[in-house]
Amino acid sequence: MWRMLLGLLTIPFLVGIGLVVMEILMFSAESQVLKPDYPVLEIEVEQSKGQVHFQFYWGDTRGFPQVKVPVKVWELKVYQRDGNPTTVEEHLRMIKYVWTMVSSARSPSATQVTYGLVPPEFTQVEPPNRPAPPLMVNQEYFVSVRGEDAGIGVARFVYEGP
Repeated sequence: MWRMLLGLLTIPFLVGIGLVVMEILMFSAESQVLKPDYPVLEIEVEQSKGQVHFQFYWGDTRGFPQVKVPVKVWELKVYQRDGNPTTVEEHLRMIKYVWTMVSSARSPSATQVTYGLVPPEFTQVEPPNRPAPPLMVNQEYFVSVRGEDAGIGVARFVYEGP
């Protein structure tokens, strides 16, 4: 009788311990997703009268009220992807850079940028020696930035046109 009672108490106890361990593991995995090894930068993309504006903020806006803190970047790349990659290697092969610029001093200096307009402290890298190409209406693009405190960010947008 004691053995049977002990067995009945042990099973729920072990299941309870298992659920607690599972919860800890899930919280740990979620923390890894929410808090990567580098600071995440949010990129806000706004379109107006054919122009595309990018603004950069620190990415932790989970609190209330949500406060956007502007952050300076030192590199910006706008690119397209040819096809639908299934691996990281395919993704890297399918990238076509449209417009790239870096800070001349390699120090963060811009909190916002308009597509095609190179800020005074930046140098355009792609395309070399000519203006940024016009964006194609209804085409999907990506913008990536690197900024202060080793922060990085990526955003997707579809160009709406003029």
